[in-house]
Parts: sequence; C-alpha cells; structure tokens
Amino acid sequence: MPLFVIFLLFFGSPTFCQTASLPDVTANPDENISIPITVTDFTNIGSIQMFIDFDTTVLTFPFNGVTGAPPGTIVNRFGNTLRIVWVATLPPYLTIDNGPLMNLLFTYNGPGTSPLNFDIPNCEISQMPGFVTLTVAYTNGSVSPDLSNSTKATLLAPCAVTGDPVSVPIKYEGFGSDVGAITQKIQYDPTKLTFSGVAGTGNLAGPTVNATAGIIDILWSNPFGASINYPDNQFILNFTYTGTTATPLTFYPGCIITTNATVNIPVSYFNDTINPNLVPAPPTVTVVDGCGTSVLTASGTTGATFAWSTGATTASIVVNAAGPYTVTQFLGGCTSPAGSGTATPIIVPPPPSVTVADSIGYSILTASGYTGNLLWSTGETTGSITVTTAGTYTVTQTVSGCISLPGSGNAQPLTGFKVSGQVKYDNAPKTPLNGVRVRLKNPATGDTIATTLTAPGGSGEEGFFSFINLAAGNYRLDATYDAPWGGNNATDALNVSMNVVGLWPLAFLKDTVADVTGNGSITGLDAEHIKRRTVGMTTSYPIGDWKFTDTTITVSTHINILLKGLCTGDVNGSNIP
Repeated sequence: MPLFVIFLLFFGSPTFCQTASLPDVTANPDENISIPITVTDFTNIGSIQMFIDFDTTVLTFPFNGVTGAPPGTIVNRFGNTLRIVWVATLPPYLTIDNGPLMNLLFTYNGPGTSPLNFDIPNCEISQMPGFVTLTVAYTNGSVSPDLSNSTKATLLAPCAVTGDPVSVPIKYEGFGSDVGAITQKIQYDPTKLTFSGVAGTGNLAGPTVNATAGIIDILWSNPFGASINYPDNQFILNFTYTGTTATPLTFYPGCIITTNATVNIPVSYFNDTINPNLVPAPPTVTVVDGCGTSVLTASGTTGATFAWSTGATTASIVVNAAGPYTVTQFLGGCTSPAGSGTATPIIVPPPPSVTVADSIGYSILTASGYTGNLLWSTGETTGSITVTTAGTYTVTQTVSGCISLPGSGNAQPLTGFKVSGQVKYDNAPKTPLNGVRVRLKNPATGDTIATTLTAPGGSGEEGFFSFINLAAGNYRLDATYDAPWGGNNATDALNVSMNVVGLWPLAFLKDTVADVTGNGSITGLDAEHIKRRTVGMTTSYPIGDWKFTDTTITVSTHINILLKGLCTGDVNGSNIP
C-alpha cells in the first residue's frame, strides 16, 4: 500500500501547509495600485506557475507590471489572464515563511469591481529536491470602487412609464470650484431604454456626448476651472423607457474627473435603477388631537415606506404645532401623490408660578398665574401649602382636561437658631471693634464651624457679628484681630508688679493679658517685659498682640453674646483703638 494512502487512513485528509492569497482592496478611477501576492510556508521552492484572472475593462495591467518578484520571474498577459512563471535551476531555492511573493501593478479604470481569481487547476508550486508538487490553499481577492470619498457622483433614477420620456440627473457633491475636465461613461440596457441625449445645466452646459452599444460617453472641459455641485450644475440623461421591468444605470469603467491643473480627483460613484411606474395611491391620514400634541398616522400599500413633510419616515408622527401635514408613500422606486391631515392640538396651560417664604420650622409655597384646578405634589389642591420638610415641591394646573407642566419651588425651612453679639475693647468707653474675626467652633473637637468679621450694625453702632440657622447644642466662640497693638505704659507694668505681691488683683481678660510671657502665671518677668516694650526695647510678646474672651455657650434659643478684647499687656485698659 502506498505511503500516502496509509497516511490518509491513519490521519485523514491532508492539511494545506502552503497558502497563496490576494487581498480585497478599494481604489479610485485612474489610480495606480499595487496588489501583493502573499504566501506562507514556501520552503525550498524550485518553480512557480500561477494564473490570475481579472476584468480588463476595470483593471489595466502594464507589460511585466510586477515589483519585488524573485529574479527571473516572467509575467505575461493573455486576454484577461496573467501567467506568472519562475524556475530555479540551481540552489539556493526560494523560501518565504510569511510575506509577499511579489506585487502586481494595475491601473484601476473603475468604477466597477474586478475579481482577482487564481486559476487553481493551472497553478502549480513545486518544492525541491525533485520538483515535488505542493498542494496550496488559494484565496482570491478583488478591486472595488472606494465609496468613502467626500466627492461623489450619483445617478438619480426616477420611476418611468412605458413609452414615456424619463430624465436621470447626475448629482455631484463635494467638489470645489477648480474642476477642469470630466469624462463620464454610463452603461444602460438599449432593449429597455432608448437614448435621446444629454443636457448640461449651469457650468456643465455644452458637453460632448456619444452613445454606442449601450455606453453613453460624456466629455466636458473648462480650462479655467468651475464648480459642478448639485443642483445648479447637472448632466441630465434623457431616455424613452421601452421596458416593463426595472433596468439599472451604472457608471462604466473610464470615468474620471480632474482639476483644471489635470490633477485626478478621487470620486465615489453610486449607481441607480429605473423602475416601472407603479405609483401607489396617496396614503390615508388619520389625526388624533391630544393635549399639546396630535398624532397623525398614515396607512397605504403593503410594503411601502413613508416620507412626511416633517422629514419623518415612520408610519405615525407626533406634532405639537397646529396645521396641515403631508405624507407620500414610496414603493418599488416610485413615489405616490401626497396625502394630508390637519393637526389641531389642544392648548396645554402654562405651569403655575411658585413663590416660597421660608420660616424657622416651616415654609409656605404659593401658586400664582393659573386659571385651572391645582394639584400639588403633596396631593393638596389649595393655592398655598405649608411644609415642614426641605425639598422641591411641584404644582400643576388642569384646564379643559389638559394638565400643564409642573411649576416648582424649593422649600428650605429655617431649622436653627441665631447666635449674635458685639465685640468691644475692655476699656472705660467700651470701644466697639470692627474687623475682628469671630469663629464659631465645635468645643469638643476644636473644629471651626463658621467664621465672620465684625461690622457696623443696623443702628449705626459698630462691632456686630451673627451666626444663623444653628442647631441646638454646645458651641465655642473665640476671636482674632489684625489691628495695630497699643496701650502699654508704666502703669501696666506697676499693676502687674503689684499683682505679683498680692496688692493688685487681676481677673478675667486682664489676668490673661498680664501673662505676656504665656507661661501660665503672672510673674515679675511679665512686668519686666511690659516695661521693656513700653520704652521700645522690645517689639513683641510671646503671647502675641491681642487677646479676646473665649466663651462656650449652649444654644437652645437665640443668644446674644458680648465678647471683649484687649491688647496684651494693657491691664489697665488705657488703649482707645
């Protein structure tokens, strides 16, 4: 039994180790393209013979148009077939693990599609030694038109009635003002269409036209360049329709558009089909008027699609403006006359306006600008509602069965208390202090809750502060000040010295400002510091320049607090800031 048969019995069908493939690519008319033949596992190859078929109307192959081929490769074209031959008479032989064998060079005439097919029965790849014929898996490719360009040419074929004339414009889009020459070839079926000519409009007037064997050849040029954009500039193909079935119109290879500098413009071409006149009847339109909108529904021929005057293509549309609306149906490439319906939406009342008055513990929301019946989001129907929970509340009005959009108001009941007061200098005139930074703190953590600066009050007096909307609980107030320091004199030093020997008691804030060293007790050193700063020997104290009363309060109602301040060392309160 032969070894190959034994291999099949034990291992099944042979596996293709070698492959050869052609890609699928897109191109623009008059574009030169390179098509690689990609191979895998070509090891010790001694000879190659490949036959590749292509459409010669779509692709042009120049003489020996290859690059990157093994030396000695011969390429010939026979009709629509390329024959590629290469033979190695001596080693080293050809080895390509995975990559291009060679590149085929074509000119794409477009805009049709050409297959690139291996003629597999005639292809033969041999491996050395012994010129053993390999079994290769071949993958075909193609060259098709590029449809992604911003410059486009589109045939706009309408419906046609047998025996009647039919006109087909070419729609040009995306072109500039420098188009210098146009060659357009359009293929049609002479058994269904009798060609009668091409009319040029706008800048495309006066084309040269020839029609032979179902191919219309249109030539136009302008050495100065021109715009050819639709709808001002068109080629209009005129026929008499003699058929009874659909007939295609296609752009034929050889189409090209260039600038006035003869630079090729990449163009995407789109074909169309003339359909026999199967014009459906106008659609029937029913109208259901509702609050603020009307629903118009079209009914027509089964399988038809709709086109409304609004641009919608659904069977039903919803509109909010009164007036007539039209719709056509499209079937088999033909458009019906328009059906119509008149919408009269019921007027929807406007949303009520809402004002909010917030008070401690509650808010009052009041509706205005309404004529119908109210309905609040709380379920109440009165003109005003009282709420105790913060949030957004809505209200609508109903007139003639139509409910308005909601008006809304945001309630923020005042749930806290007010701590206010005044900051004064602890001297005989009790001088109010503006610009003192008063801080409201959490006494447990020392975190600052809020800060404010003292300022004139409503009565014209100065030094007032306030904190509002505070929850019940414990708070601490302290203050800092950036005003200039002053008020120290020999009397202050004397008072401190007398306090040290028990002859001059100091209490509250004066006790604090006497301890200028900040060591926690009043000593003769404090008196010495005050003397030295009084005569200008020093310019600062370890404890800073200002001190204020530091107060912890319990809030369960509104509270008014007096905070006092002193410059450090001013134990007799002689300073008038």
